[in-house]
Amino acid sequence: IPHPPYHSHPSYVHNDAGNISHDVYYVAPTDSPGGVWGPEGYVEGWSSIENFLGQNGGGEPYGGGPIQTEVDWAVAVSPVADVYVKKAITPPVVLPGDWVTFTINFGNDGSLPAENVVITDTLPTGLINASWSAWVSNGLSVTHRSGTTYVWDLPDLAWQEWGTITITAQVGSTVSGVITNTAEIATSSVEQYQIPALPNSATATFTVLIADVGIAKAVQPPSVVPGDWVTYTLTYANSGSAAAASVVITDILPTELLTSTANYVIWTSYVASGPIVVTDHYIWGMGTVPAGGRGIITITAQVDPNLTTAGSINNQADISTTTPESDYTNNSASASQTLCIPPYCAAFVYTPSAPVTGQTVTFTGSVTLGDPAPAYIWDFDDGTGSGNPVTHIYNNAGDYTVWMTATNACGQAVYSDTLSVCEPVGNVAIQYAPPDPGVGQTINFTATATGSSPITYAWTADDGWTDTGATASHAFATLGNHTVWLTATNSCGQDYASTIILVRGHGVNLLPAIATATGKPGGTITYTLTLSNTGNMSDTYTIAGSVSGKPWVTIWPPTVGPVAGGGIAQLDVTVQIPSTASDGDQSHVIITAASQGDSTKSDASVLTTTATTQPVVRGVVIAPHTAAQTGDVGTIVAYTLRVTNTGTITDYFNLSISGPTWGTTLSVYGINLKPGEGQPVKVYVQVPAGATNGAQDAATITARSAVVPTVADSATLTTTAYVPTYG
Repeated sequence: IPHPPYHSHPSYVHNDAGNISHDVYYVAPTDSPGGVWGPEGYVEGWSSIENFLGQNGGGEPYGGGPIQTEVDWAVAVSPVADVYVKKAITPPVVLPGDWVTFTINFGNDGSLPAENVVITDTLPTGLINASWSAWVSNGLSVTHRSGTTYVWDLPDLAWQEWGTITITAQVGSTVSGVITNTAEIATSSVEQYQIPALPNSATATFTVLIADVGIAKAVQPPSVVPGDWVTYTLTYANSGSAAAASVVITDILPTELLTSTANYVIWTSYVASGPIVVTDHYIWGMGTVPAGGRGIITITAQVDPNLTTAGSINNQADISTTTPESDYTNNSASASQTLCIPPYCAAFVYTPSAPVTGQTVTFTGSVTLGDPAPAYIWDFDDGTGSGNPVTHIYNNAGDYTVWMTATNACGQAVYSDTLSVCEPVGNVAIQYAPPDPGVGQTINFTATATGSSPITYAWTADDGWTDTGATASHAFATLGNHTVWLTATNSCGQDYASTIILVRGHGVNLLPAIATATGKPGGTITYTLTLSNTGNMSDTYTIAGSVSGKPWVTIWPPTVGPVAGGGIAQLDVTVQIPSTASDGDQSHVIITAASQGDSTKSDASVLTTTATTQPVVRGVVIAPHTAAQTGDVGTIVAYTLRVTNTGTITDYFNLSISGPTWGTTLSVYGINLKPGEGQPVKVYVQVPAGATNGAQDAATITARSAVVPTVADSATLTTTAYVPTYG
């Protein structure tokens, strides 16, 4: 009974009389004469026969020398197969792309033919373009089963029949390192197991050397401005196991760099061929870089000083080799720098160009370059600000130096300018002395104003007077209110002031200048005279009379007043006609009113009274008897009446106003008319500013004979207020 294939004990374990019939052995010729044969590899030394001594009797000691076991007789000899396989690979070291040859030797050294022999060989991953051929010593063919794994069905192999299978394949580009390949042989026949069987599998290895060139890149400084110099450092190495042939490093310089300024320095850890430089970029032929070889290339170049746009300067270096590589992801390296454009040629403008105090001034800055856009900081000399444009207000006049600083990430530009801030003329005022000037009196004027100097002054007055300067003098020839204007001017404006000066004086006017009246003997005629203060100062007047002709008794008041400047007063002059007077007798009286404030100011009225014994008819008519008008509030409404003497003799008529509450005045208060003569009289009604719309006021105007007061006539004037509306 053959031992199982897994039996691994020495062959002599079962060498005893009780078990020998159970052993199965290979047989082989011995050295005995006559071609005796015995079990192969059985009992070849003293220790192997110790357990046989005495089994056949005796027990003679062993005398030394070789020992061989011979088979004297056998019940049976057991035939077994014993297939084997061997494998070799050439060449043992390759590069990707090389071809390798796998040689598989196989055979049967057993005494029994090997049936259903199969050889299996799984090719390593990454081998391509594989092919095979086979030869068998018995001339029979080998059949390949389809599939990626080689499986061959071999013909039956008799004792010591053998063959060869040859596989050729190309090493793929991704294969590297030590590659192990195993071929296995199998048969359905029982194989030798007692002594060590020939191997049913064979392993062979080959080494794939592969290059791995890589490059790294760094740049300094990380941020540049036009005109700066940059340094690129290219570090390269072959970290693979194979030398890298025809290594080329390419670095195309960015367009932002001036190629005319570029230069480089190379250091290598190996002997390299001379570099090749092409046009405006670099291409270096580095020759063959051995495994572990490395080098450094340093490039310097200047950033174009004329660049105006910020951004990034990007540069890429590439390395290549004609030798296959294990990793292509490290064949490029990039480096970037930030390109910043500093601001240059800073300036600013401001509006308005001639600022005044309290006015908003807008400053607008600019730079010739600057990317990214700069930030603006302002120093206004009396404050600060930021932004562009920016506004500022100067509250005080003067010269101010303004500084503008434009700053971005890589620089700044500064600009300054001086502006003058003017304070406009203001608070213009007029001072004068004396405070109450008279006609012809010299008035001294002084101008005052605030604002930036110099300030010029110009004077004018309503009588045509002009002058210049901070002081001036003038005398008014007429009394009354006179307006003086002052214009103050400086470089940033004008301002004005005016004042009304009351030039004081005295004056008098006595009306009527001439009046006549006719009366019966024994009668009395009363003349009502109107005295007007034509000055602008309150005054009292001395009244004097001079009687000529018939010395009739004439009575007048000794004084009138005080009468306010511009005001009026009435005085009665009474003439008594004696009862003894003859027809046609006349008495003349000159009434003089003299100013007590200024004796040079006087006026006179001549009154002539005539006595008559003839029939006398007196009469007066004032027309129209009624009239009505509407006037805007705050305005004066004027009426025109006509007074007519309807009598037969010349008569003097006094005019009076009664009834109104609104201010009402007459153009005359006494009128001398011949028979049939008429004269217009103006009536002025002041509509109050505060009157309501539709309010009314009535005034009665009466014309009365100075000789016979009962001879009179009246007119009623009705005035209505109107409040205008707008919109």
